[in-house]
Amino acid sequence: MTSSLRHGRWCHPGRLPVVTVIILILLTNYSFAAEPTLETAVGGETRSFTREELLTRPDAATIEVMKDIAYGGPMTNRAVPVAGLLAGMKVPPDSVLEATATNGFVAGIPA
Repeated sequence: MTSSLRHGRWCHPGRLPVVTVIILILLTNYSFAAEPTLETAVGGETRSFTREELLTRPDAATIEVMKDIAYGGPMTNRAVPVAGLLAGMKVPPDSVLEATATNGFVAGIPA
């Protein structure tokens, strides 16, 4: 134990409200952390889908890969057709769909 704790520097009655507020702020930020989402944007229209929304969609399918190149073994994935996510949005015919991952990886495919 450090000398500041031994002598009650942090436990001083005047400092307890400040320490309590800091702890509450940290806990609040942790408990309200954003759930991962998939966001689609075409023109001025944007849609967001949570993980739960994507997994429970009726058009979600299970894809079995016997030997995944990246993991070297069998993998099971869930997927949603992009057409279903963009349904009703006006995608111009010569567009390129661009996917940007949180790690910065970007991939483009013709629409």
